[in-house]
Amino acid sequence: MWLLMTAAVLLGGIVSVWRAWHSMRRRFAAEHDRQERDLTSARAEVAQLRHGRALLLADALVVHTACTIVDNALRSSGSGQEQER
Repeated sequence: MWLLMTAAVLLGGIVSVWRAWHSMRRRFAAEHDRQERDLTSARAEVAQLRHGRALLLADALVVHTACTIVDNALRSSGSGQEQER
């Protein structure tokens, strides 16, 4: 009789350990999936920021070029006016 009870207790322990292990595996997989989603989201955000920075740099280059053109035009028209005097 005690052998049957011991076997039942051992079987119960094995089942309990298996359930705990299975539960931990599921939690680990869920956490891993969450971290992958967070990482993917962060990578997308970084890509958007880089794209925005590239657009800002391109805009700054256009503005700088336009200012240089206007500055050169004003200088050349100013030197022309001085020569006429």
